[in-house]
Amino acid sequence: MTLAPTTSDALILHFRIPHNLEHFPPGLRFSVRYRSEFDSRGGDSDGGNNGTWTRLDTSDEDPHRKEFELPLVGLHPYAEYTAEVRLVSAKADYADERLWSAASFAAARTLPRRPDAPPRVATGSFEVVGGSLEERRVYLYWQRIPPTMHNGPGFGYIVTDVSEAGKDR
Repeated sequence: MTLAPTTSDALILHFRIPHNLEHFPPGLRFSVRYRSEFDSRGGDSDGGNNGTWTRLDTSDEDPHRKEFELPLVGLHPYAEYTAEVRLVSAKADYADERLWSAASFAAARTLPRRPDAPPRVATGSFEVVGGSLEERRVYLYWQRIPPTMHNGPGFGYIVTDVSEAGKDR
């Protein structure tokens, strides 16, 4: 089982049915769920609700297929995701957790991209300290961008333009 990035907001999950189960007469159904590093911690691998998992709808999948490539879309850029896959007989009672296989896991990070928005600032979100034009300090204030919106490694803030009375400084 592998999980690989395709874009900044998508991954592809690839897995094969184990060789010894390829000809299982009733066929196999599977459960796929995933979560990001930003989702609630906790949770378990037996279908519990202790963590924030997103379940992929696999109800229309052919129970006799042997190989799967499933897209996970609408994800956070540059976020680590964990995917979980479990199998059960196509004839089994899906609600009976005892009949499901142990979980297999794979992890991957979506690709980076430029942050979607600049930091939010309000009118008057600066402070000038000192009186002379040659020696003064300007303090800028802005709302921090949350980690889910950093969208890449080495995130930081850079002031690129300073003007006074319409003139660049």
